Amino acid sequence: VAVAAAAGAERVEELCSVLVSRRGALNQATHANAGVPLDAVTLAGRAQVLSRAGRRLVLCDLVGQPRRVVTSEFLPWVMRAHAHGRVAVLSGREATEGRRRWFVQLLDLGEENRIIDQGIWDALPAHPQLLGRYLFAIEQFSADGQSALWLTRRRLA
Repeated sequence: VAVAAAAGAERVEELCSVLVSRRGALNQATHANAGVPLDAVTLAGRAQVLSRAGRRLVLCDLVGQPRRVVTSEFLPWVMRAHAHGRVAVLSGREATEGRRRWFVQLLDLGEENRIIDQGIWDALPAHPQLLGRYLFAIEQFSADGQSALWLTRRRLA
């Protein structure tokens, strides 16, 4: 399956997919309001595409049926998105009202509107990285007037 995003008629984000075999394209489908693809995921044995559609995060199956995962004011500002199992990690830089703040969100893809955790910072040393069941991040800690960077590892269930 090849997946791409486009701005269709009336400037609506569309998700376009093509099912390909050795003999060429088998079918193609365009799905309005399905958004910009971020990552491929498998949930409950079904291949799906994790997509951002404005302020909505959706999962689209290979037929193009979207299912809303979460709505968040941070989604238009996402710079990176990764998924492993039921967990998605989104990070980016929000800039509404002239503010420039970094954010990270952990989302449960199996339940609607389930934000596992989120953080907002003035500085983000690096985007978190998802490796298998572990989320690695560099975090800044301050104590006794001293500041240090720490590599943290969080095991995801």
